[in-house]
Amino acid sequence: EDPVRALRAARQAAAFGFHVEAGTLVLMRACADELRREPPERLMGELHRALETERPSVFFRVLEKADLLSVTFPEIAALEGQTQPTDFHPEGDAFVHTMALTDAVAAETKDIRTRFAALVHDLGKGLTPQEMLPHHYGHERTGLDALAAWNARMTLPRDWRRAAAFVIRQHMRA
Repeated sequence: EDPVRALRAARQAAAFGFHVEAGTLVLMRACADELRREPPERLMGELHRALETERPSVFFRVLEKADLLSVTFPEIAALEGQTQPTDFHPEGDAFVHTMALTDAVAAETKDIRTRFAALVHDLGKGLTPQEMLPHHYGHERTGLDALAAWNARMTLPRDWRRAAAFVIRQHMRA
């Protein structure tokens, strides 16, 4: 009856460390069309709560397994399969790297703004043309475009947006 329950299942998996059964993933998948029509504020509420969990990556991975990540958070879904030079990123995939970093930052701070900035630090890699891979030249510029698109689709909290834009612009300097 409420498609946001699919996001709640993913969030609760992150919060309580449980596995989502295959049958539940099928039910979640059936909510895709309805989730496209949900008010963005409801999706943002679940994102906020997911970022409060000990392992936020579980939320995104469950949504991916249910084929809902591209429906709810397409900017994060675009990172899947975006290869990276293994000299700098041994995991080799921008999505896997982003999930690992988000969890590592979550282990260090409870600040949601900082956790969100970690989540989106490589957002521009989702816009890298396949022929350029595994390199992502200029992803700090395209990351700002991806952040702006996300904000246009569902208004992000101003402090999240400002922190994220700073980290996107500056993270290569580190």
